[in-house]
Parts: sequence; C-alpha cells; structure tokens
Amino acid sequence: MAALGPEWKILRQLCLVKNLGGNDLPDAWLSAAVAQLGEHLGSFDRDFRKLLARGQFTLLGAERP
Repeated sequence: MAALGPEWKILRQLCLVKNLGGNDLPDAWLSAAVAQLGEHLGSFDRDFRKLLARGQFTLLGAERP
C-alpha cells in the first residue's frame, strides 16, 4: 500500500487554483493522491474532470439493460 502525505502540497495548490471548498475537498484530496501516486481514477462522478488531467481520469457510465 502506498504511503500518503506528500499529496498535501498538490491538494493545497488545487484548492487555491480552482477556488475549492466545502464538498469539493474530498474529491480534491482524492485527485491529489491520484496525481501524486501517478495513478488513474475511474469514477461515475464527472466532477473529477475539472481536477485531473484527461490521462488520469476515466468517466464511467452506467450500464443499461
């Protein structure tokens, strides 16, 4: 399991540049962790598009029967 902590610098920058607060903070923290670790995030939450680069995020769609 990767150690977390170094992402706080990225989180701070995201919050300042994007003027984030309140309910945006958990998404911003997760985005900062993804960026710090060089990972990729898949989510149904389209708000991550404004926080992560295209290559770091995949918007998932609901499967319809």
